[in-house]
This record gives sequence, C-alpha cells and structure tokens, in this order.
Amino acid sequence: MAPPVGQKLPLNDPAALVKAYSYEDSKSDLQKEIEAHGGTVALVEKGKIQKLRDGLEFATIPDCLGPDALKHNPPQIGPVTLGGILILPFLADAVLTGKCK
Repeated sequence: MAPPVGQKLPLNDPAALVKAYSYEDSKSDLQKEIEAHGGTVALVEKGKIQKLRDGLEFATIPDCLGPDALKHNPPQIGPVTLGGILILPFLADAVLTGKCK
C-alpha cells in the first residue's frame, strides 16, 4: 500500500515507513499462494539452489587421484562392485576418455 498521491512520508520515522510500505503488500501472488498452503518461499528457493548445486557438483570433472575419480565411470561388472587393484582398468579408461583429469 503506497502513500496517497501528494502526501510525503517523514523519512525520520521508521514506523511510518513500515506502515506505508508493508511487507504483505510487496509479496507476489506466488509467494502468497505458497504461504497459504503452509510453505515458505525460502524452502522453495533453497530446493532450487540445492538442485543447481547438486547438478554442478555432478557435472564437474573429478581429479584422477581424488576420492571420487571414478564417479562417472564406476568400477562395476554387472551388479558386482570392484575395489582395490581391480579398479585400475576402470581408472585407465577414465583417464583416456576424459572422465577424470
């Protein structure tokens, strides 16, 4: 709710500013709808940001000597996950195909 036309706000009175420009009036329709159903805009934004972070983290090319070097080329043969020295062929494949750097 903006002040009536022609009326000036006292800039030294914070209560008058808060009254003139209330938070409820500045909310968008989407924000009001989310809050009407018990949610908050912060949770929706956090979910979007978290999805973006997860996508960016998965898309980065890992270091070949790091702990997640084989995240794009897991050492598996069917349902069996390999470990130890048996991952060396998978590590060589990841290096040669550019799945780690």
